[in-house]
Amino acid sequence: MKSIYYLFILSIAFNSCTESPKKPAQTNTKTKVQQEKLKGLDLDFSELIQIDSSSNIMYPLILNKDNDDLYSIKSGSRATTYWNAAFYNATDQTYRLLDENRKMVIYEIDEKSGIAQYKLPSDKKRVSTIKSFIYYIIRSTDFNKNGNIDLDDPKYLFVSDQDGKNFKQISPDNMNVNSWSIIKGSDRISLAISNDLNNDKKFNEKDQVIPMVYKLKSDSLATEVFNEDFKFMIKKSLAQQWSPK
Repeated sequence: MKSIYYLFILSIAFNSCTESPKKPAQTNTKTKVQQEKLKGLDLDFSELIQIDSSSNIMYPLILNKDNDDLYSIKSGSRATTYWNAAFYNATDQTYRLLDENRKMVIYEIDEKSGIAQYKLPSDKKRVSTIKSFIYYIIRSTDFNKNGNIDLDDPKYLFVSDQDGKNFKQISPDNMNVNSWSIIKGSDRISLAISNDLNNDKKFNEKDQVIPMVYKLKSDSLATEVFNEDFKFMIKKSLAQQWSPK
């Protein structure tokens, strides 16, 4: 028995001596390369926006000021645009990015118009305030296929919750938002949208303007206000009253 025991001890000692040494954990080369690339990038935070009636604060992230194609022109001066926005909640001290994956140019941010009031079905005299939203005018599609997102590409209307969550586009793809507004006394947004029917890859006075409406908290995109039957009736009226006799 003793000889078997000694053989067992010798076997363990031999295996421990011949076992190959463990290699040190290798540093993630890909992560190192990414860190090197990011060293030269500076984040340009805009002045904070206090989101109305909440503990949420938004910090829009300013785009590279040297790129003229990414800026809108107003009265000969260049308006500030943003490529994203960071949100901070002062109550629970959490923070998040508006969108981690989408390439976009934000031209307008409206955090005050998003409070709509409407009558509850159960009590027509009572008015309830819908949860506030933040609205964004954004270009995110290279519509004219020139390799850039620029002033000739369509502007879309996006919406998010006060904390930047549920960020989504609500106007149709490849159509330009000319204007929009909250419809008072309802839970809907009205939009005037241009459709590039002549296919010249530009949005101007030659294009058709389509009235659309979007229901807040809906999962679908904005839809046309008037159906085909009503538009046909309008055309008939136009022909009767204004066509040459």
